[in-house]
Amino acid sequence: MFCPHCGREMQPDGATLRCAAGEMQLSVNVYRRLSELFPHCQPRETTIACDPPKSHWYCPGCGDALPDACVCRRCGKDFGDVKMALIELHPHRRG
Repeated sequence: MFCPHCGREMQPDGATLRCAAGEMQLSVNVYRRLSELFPHCQPRETTIACDPPKSHWYCPGCGDALPDACVCRRCGKDFGDVKMALIELHPHRRG
């Protein structure tokens, strides 16, 4: 699964996942919900460049940068129902 904040691949960390680049660990509840929405993650064909396109959100299923809405143009999935939890409870280091 990919980090919804930066688009990088997250790594297993206990019962959930962690974004090493952003020093952010998903809560078990958000991890469960994203796993329900994105049961079969399909990575994008290209890797993130050194300077990825600026976006506030990325698809947890494929890592693609998203427009303002939390709906992926590639897979059509929407994770807007966990957006507030990501903003309020999952701080992500900028950089």
